[in-house]
Amino acid sequence: MYNKNNQSGFTLVELVVTVVVISVLSVSMMPKVIGVAGDAKSAATLGVAGALTAASVRNYSQRSANASKGVEVLTCADVIDAIEIGSLPKGYRLPLASDTAVVIDEDGITIAAPVLGTALTTAEALTSCTVVTKSEPRRGATFIAYGVI
Repeated sequence: MYNKNNQSGFTLVELVVTVVVISVLSVSMMPKVIGVAGDAKSAATLGVAGALTAASVRNYSQRSANASKGVEVLTCADVIDAIEIGSLPKGYRLPLASDTAVVIDEDGITIAAPVLGTALTTAEALTSCTVVTKSEPRRGATFIAYGVI
């Protein structure tokens, strides 16, 4: 005789255990996923600052070899002109005088941000400049500007 009561599928216990396991995994991974965005923003800001330092060094080398090449650097803002594209990447800028003097660095520590146009004192001086993100919370990173007239 043929039994019509054969049913296949998952039991209620199996479904509940699966939901509990998925819930535990998602709760344990949530802090890691949330922290990644801030770390990525800090790393990107450090990359922009590194590019600005490299552009400043390259410009310094060009101007030292031939004064008609490269860009005259008198302020932190002049370093931006030394970048091949002539502007900062979207979402980044130098601090403005109207900004609060504090931004968050890559370690989450607040740092003082020099204002836009910090003057270099001599023709071949070094100064520390800051690049910040446009969005909140502000992330900042320091780059070196080599002054060349």
